Amino acid sequence: MNSDKEVSEEHHDDRQVATRPSDLSMLSGSDMQISPELFQQYISIERRRNFRALCWVSSTFLLVVVAVAAIIITIGLAFMKDSKKAVELADSASKSVDQYKNRVDNLGAETRTAVDKVAGISVAVQEDKRKYNLDQQILRQDLLGFSKWYDARYSSVTGSVATMSDLSIKLAALERLERERSEKFKEIEKWYQDNKTRLASASPLPDRGVIALGNVATATNVPAIEPGQQEASGNSSTETRTYSNGDSYAGEFKNGVRHGRGTYVHSSGDRYEGEFKNGKRNGTGTYRYTSGEIYQGEFKDDRKNGHGVCIYADGTKVKGLWQNDVMVQNE
Repeated sequence: MNSDKEVSEEHHDDRQVATRPSDLSMLSGSDMQISPELFQQYISIERRRNFRALCWVSSTFLLVVVAVAAIIITIGLAFMKDSKKAVELADSASKSVDQYKNRVDNLGAETRTAVDKVAGISVAVQEDKRKYNLDQQILRQDLLGFSKWYDARYSSVTGSVATMSDLSIKLAALERLERERSEKFKEIEKWYQDNKTRLASASPLPDRGVIALGNVATATNVPAIEPGQQEASGNSSTETRTYSNGDSYAGEFKNGVRHGRGTYVHSSGDRYEGEFKNGKRNGTGTYRYTSGEIYQGEFKDDRKNGHGVCIYADGTKVKGLWQNDVMVQNE
């Protein structure tokens, strides 16, 4: 039994060495008796070796796959993060664009409002200027009537002086006339201040009545005596006249007054071209102011009455129905 065990151990040692087919050929005849057993062990060893190699390759492949997957996932997450940032930036830019657009729209609305206000202010300024011109015109008419009254009164107390007594009487009359003139001028000024609002709104003026100056009753509502309205013989004619106040007229006359079509140029530079009747603007015509304002339409008694168009210096057009130089209805 011991010998068999020793032989077995020797064969076992041989089996540990003879693990390759080339080693089998070196076995002796007695060793060939156990070669199938060694062959089976060889096969088992090779299988285990192949299994380990396969496990190692599989593990390596899995590790590579996991690493590649991790890299892909990392790259994907990075792209997703960048995409999210890009979307957020795009949303922020879109909101900024909307805000700027709203600001631009608001600025446009404010600009249009400012333009409308400027146009309204321009119209108001032109209206104030028109009222001021009307005030000046009425004041000139009063002063012209007063001047004529004063000249008539002054001529009545002047004349030849024969004695010192006559001179004293004339001087006293002149002093009295001067006092009356001052009082009358104050009354005119007071009436003008009291009715300034009505003049500005072109309302009908109250009758100023008759004011007694000394022993002479003088009407204070003396109408304006326009140049060239004096009576003259003859019928219609066409001629050019220049008046003492610097105004000029070129056109048709009838019985010595402006009647028909003509052009009247004021000393201030204002110009009217159109129809006249009985010395006043009546009918259709065009009035050009020195300020650049132009009115085209109907007139009656030297005032805008009827349908017409007013073109202001800034180009603004206002069309409507006019009454006594005031537009009462917009068209």
